Amino acid sequence: MIRATEGAFPNEIYDRDVLPAYHTTRCVLIGDAAHSSTPHYVRGTHMAIQDGYALGKAIGTVVWNSVQVSCKDFQDAFGMYEAERLDYSNNVVLTARRLGRVKQGVFSAKQDLNWDLTCTSSELSDMLNDKVIDVSMCQ
Repeated sequence: MIRATEGAFPNEIYDRDVLPAYHTTRCVLIGDAAHSSTPHYVRGTHMAIQDGYALGKAIGTVVWNSVQVSCKDFQDAFGMYEAERLDYSNNVVLTARRLGRVKQGVFSAKQDLNWDLTCTSSELSDMLNDKVIDVSMCQ
């Protein structure tokens, strides 16, 4: 099948750096706009749903407790949403990036055949500090 293929097809995945914040005074980001990640950790859809729930809950809390709703109330709600979601979502993006490195052949000296399926979270974190070695050295 490989020999019969006339040309390779592109399958490019790009990492985007995590954001330091998800809101400004008049705008808030949710879902992939806030934290797009590679598909290796399979969390994108449920994170967007969680974002919507957290933002709705934050806005509901502020509006419910406000006598007269103002722009400041929405800024407070955006801050509540960000406080709940930022660290978790950025962690998911970074974990997906780490898993992608493993699954796409950027090896660590610690890996064995099934390392990407059995590794612990701390091993994934350690991998970012590992010296990246040539794939041919791992075969």
